[in-house]
Amino acid sequence: MERVICNLLENAAKYTLPGSHIEIKARHTGDRVVISISDNGPGLRRGKEESLFDKFTCGVDESAVGGVGLGLGLAIVRAIVEAHKGTVRAENCPEGGARFLFTLPVGVPPDGKPDGSPQ
Repeated sequence: MERVICNLLENAAKYTLPGSHIEIKARHTGDRVVISISDNGPGLRRGKEESLFDKFTCGVDESAVGGVGLGLGLAIVRAIVEAHKGTVRAENCPEGGARFLFTLPVGVPPDGKPDGSPQ
């Protein structure tokens, strides 16, 4: 999850102007946790919110924001979140800017051991 949050924060910083606001929220809803990262930047291209998660896809012209990227950050986000049985989506905020939300099931986290054996 660290990589998911880092990629989303890096994108927010990359695609907004210096001094922009980035907000992180988390809430518990039923059997899920919802985490959102939003900014007050230019927002997302309408109709492209889903394709942003495709490999080698960038949200805007990279040269316009002075960055160079491979367009893999959001594809990695989706792969990690889905591997944890979650979902992720992107949307424009009603007040302007972009918001990325991901959900994860609430439960017992994996122990991190490759074979699942007790310590």
